[in-house]
Amino acid sequence: MPTLPYVLPVYAMMKRHLQHHARTNSIQSIRIACDAGLLKLEKYYSGAKANHFNILASVLHPHIGLKFFAAHNESEKEIAQIIFEHAYAEYKQRYEERSKVTKPPVPSEKPKAKSFLHDICDVPMDAASDLDSDPTVVDDECARFYRIHQTHDLGAEDDPLSWWKYAKASADADISAYS
Repeated sequence: MPTLPYVLPVYAMMKRHLQHHARTNSIQSIRIACDAGLLKLEKYYSGAKANHFNILASVLHPHIGLKFFAAHNESEKEIAQIIFEHAYAEYKQRYEERSKVTKPPVPSEKPKAKSFLHDICDVPMDAASDLDSDPTVVDDECARFYRIHQTHDLGAEDDPLSWWKYAKASADADISAYS
């Protein structure tokens, strides 16, 4: 299972938990430890947010995508979108050839029990509402990628590579060059 897409969501969750316990824990030594943990975490979290590979991996994960960045603030979403679109343009310039469509995505069951991955991937879709576009409009491949979360089953949270295998085959997604 690839882990890179989870780096930023895990750091964000750790930060939320440490902030919560630093404010609310009744034991002063735990509050102090949480404050120290926040300082250390911020050092690593800042570095992770500056790494384009972490951003691209998160954007390309079907359960995380731009909605994760949109849930934090608009500027983080814009930065992630710019990085993705730049990487896409570079990739497209090198590889213009398209793959053949072989079969539609295979739907998967939604997880029944909450898990660690569910917690970090569980960003409300309304956080990405400004990413909506009209599916009847013929637009470029990058715009279709942003719409993929609305038109395709997201698959299993712990298996994004299988999702990409089947999403690659979808004609209306046309994101085959990224897999």
